[in-house]
Amino acid sequence: GAHEIMIRLMQDEAQPVRNWATFGVAQSEVHSDAVTEALFARLGDADEEVRAEALIGLARRKDQRVLALVEKALSADEVSGAVVEAAAELGRPSLLPRLRELALAHPDDEAIAEALVRCGGVLQ
Repeated sequence: GAHEIMIRLMQDEAQPVRNWATFGVAQSEVHSDAVTEALFARLGDADEEVRAEALIGLARRKDQRVLALVEKALSADEVSGAVVEAAAELGRPSLLPRLRELALAHPDDEAIAEALVRCGGVLQ
């Protein structure tokens, strides 16, 4: 079916194809083992955009294997929008301390504010 084709395209040599397919699968409502494993495999992709889409897709599925990755990425000097989105999707209270720091540093960032609330925090 369509998802098997998309999963195959997630492994395409061309970055735009992999990126598009990974985004499509990540945002889909299909939560099968095949989809989860295909997304997990893309966490090791050479391309940052593909890795970001895979991370968000796994976070949407509450895959606990990405929790440590998200925690680590939230503590980096540069925190990408994809990492903030993944944190929001995970909704884990353990992410709150770092999200609070980010919210203080970036008070106008709506994505950080949303992640904070979705992880159970309160906006100051």
